[in-house]
Amino acid sequence: MQNIDKFRKTRVKLIQEEYAELLGEPSFKYEVEEFDKERYRTIKKVLAKHRNEIDELIQKYSPKRPLESLNKPDHAVLRVAIAETFYAKAVPVKVGINEAVELAKRFGTDQSYRFVNGVLGNILRNEFPELLESE
Repeated sequence: MQNIDKFRKTRVKLIQEEYAELLGEPSFKYEVEEFDKERYRTIKKVLAKHRNEIDELIQKYSPKRPLESLNKPDHAVLRVAIAETFYAKAVPVKVGINEAVELAKRFGTDQSYRFVNGVLGNILRNEFPELLESE
């Protein structure tokens, strides 16, 4: 149970920092105790290397919402979930999507969790179908 808390705190830290990036404050560092530093570094590297690709995926699977008009917390949750689940493959797909949905409920609007779940589900089915088979 302790690792689950550390993993969630790591995700929250990453989401807060991505949110700051989206607001034009990339130097912001969200302070949190007891997070998984190795996982944090891994996902930060993925985000640094693949942020544009990740945003292209988000745009592709949310065509009715241009990135500029996307709710910033939703955008941050999606970036972190895609980086952790599909690029770093740091968690099983079901866990990654479920965590993103829960964090969208926490940080987003009343409809955020549905949007995040739909985008991630479509990305999974269309871009990473091999991960469906390994579940």
